[in-house]
Amino acid sequence: MTLADAIAATLPELRAHAESMMVDTCTVTRASTGAPVVDNNNGTVTPAAPATIYAGPCRVQLPDAVEKAEAGGDALSVQAAIISLPVAGSEAVAVGDVVTVTSATFDADLAEVDYVVRGLHRKSHATARRLRCEEAN
Repeated sequence: MTLADAIAATLPELRAHAESMMVDTCTVTRASTGAPVVDNNNGTVTPAAPATIYAGPCRVQLPDAVEKAEAGGDALSVQAAIISLPVAGSEAVAVGDVVTVTSATFDADLAEVDYVVRGLHRKSHATARRLRCEEAN
């Protein structure tokens, strides 16, 4: 048996361990490309509902450092996050999608926080899909 065979045989178990740490839940949505709905009676325009890309378990981790950015001469703080999702079922997540934490087991302040996906995670032997995100303000 080669090392590659051993890893392939063990990968499902390693993924199960990683998923056991995903004690929170989230929904990943993408802005709809559908036409907005116009109310002809009062002229109200309602954007098309976003499409749900993923809904299920997740794990949220925040690096210790806060990234600094500058916009128009103003210093901004950007809170980065790593959102882990199961590998299976989250393949369609893309840069620009919005991750909304829908429940947080150990930190109630985390629930209903929105993050924007800024970078994807693809690798041959991944135990989780670790998305580089930043908190949406």
